Amino acid sequence: MSSNKVSLNKIIIGTSAWGSKISYSNCYLILEKLLINGFDQFDTAPNYGSGYSQNIINSVLVKKKIKVNSKFGQKMNLSLKEFFKRIYRFDNFKAFLNSNKNLINYSFQNKQFWLVSNIEKNFIQIKKDLSNCLIQTFFLHSPTNAIISDKFIDEYINFCNLNKLIPGISNVEDDLITNLITKYKKVTFQMSLLQYLKFEKKIEENQNIIQINSIFRSKDLQNKISKKNYERSVFEYFKNNNNIKLVLGINSEESVKNLIKNSNFLY
Repeated sequence: MSSNKVSLNKIIIGTSAWGSKISYSNCYLILEKLLINGFDQFDTAPNYGSGYSQNIINSVLVKKKIKVNSKFGQKMNLSLKEFFKRIYRFDNFKAFLNSNKNLINYSFQNKQFWLVSNIEKNFIQIKKDLSNCLIQTFFLHSPTNAIISDKFIDEYINFCNLNKLIPGISNVEDDLITNLITKYKKVTFQMSLLQYLKFEKKIEENQNIIQINSIFRSKDLQNKISKKNYERSVFEYFKNNNNIKLVLGINSEESVKNLIKNSNFLY
């Protein structure tokens, strides 16, 4: 059993569609099957799944205290479409109200939005939303180039250290990557597969902790990983990279079955 846990530790379940493209009931079925099969790390954010992803995860994971990523940032666009998506997937009033608060909050990103004091204020709510989980890594999600500075990142790292969080930065522009991964080796970076492959040599030199997402969307745009049995090929490519984790969007019971089948060789 212990070897299984070590192997599955490389895989994080992405939940950006949980609550938007997928109903609450289907998410619960998917989540239970994942947990039964040993997948116990999840990636979420306040506005994932039309603002319902965190509520779905927290509702099922009572007392299990599994590891969860959450994030601050992710610019939203306040619109009737976003509002009606939240109505369409309505499950309970509290979750609905919270999802709309987050939509408004993340749509108006003025100068004060990225202040560490504001991040801390928002994290208090995120902790409540994920009270049944163990928040491990907390990401700055798509921070603008204008706010990235040594002073800002140092303040953010200090905030994470005080709250016993692993500091993370997700989805930054290419022109910032080299400097960030060279200077901040204790920060976890989340990036697309295409971006990782672009900076692969530099990351290997620094041994940064990297979480790779947008894996399936990158299938036809990259030429390093075999497209035949693609998911398994990805696992094979990264299985010996101890500093790499893979964020996989699992959005159906069929994708759970494929994940179990393709990850078996990691044991």
